[in-house]
Amino acid sequence: MHLRNILKHGSLVLILVVGGVLLRPGRDAARPPGPGDASAGREVKYVIKFAPGAFYMPGSIPAGIGPPLQGLRDVIHAFEQRFPDVKV
Repeated sequence: MHLRNILKHGSLVLILVVGGVLLRPGRDAARPPGPGDASAGREVKYVIKFAPGAFYMPGSIPAGIGPPLQGLRDVIHAFEQRFPDVKV
């Protein structure tokens, strides 16, 4: 009975460790460009912060249907191009 518990818990720990290692992103995983990347590396006078919610985040696919959303990213990029001293 004691050996059975050790094997049961040991296999669970092994599965969790292997799963964690496999799900970790690689070191060279490229990050997709996000809002504010157009202003990266330059000084800005104003910063606008807001939370659009999970349904409107760029790159998300609501209900798993259709292509990833990009409208908000396009609007932020156009806004930062028009007002170069502002970062969203």
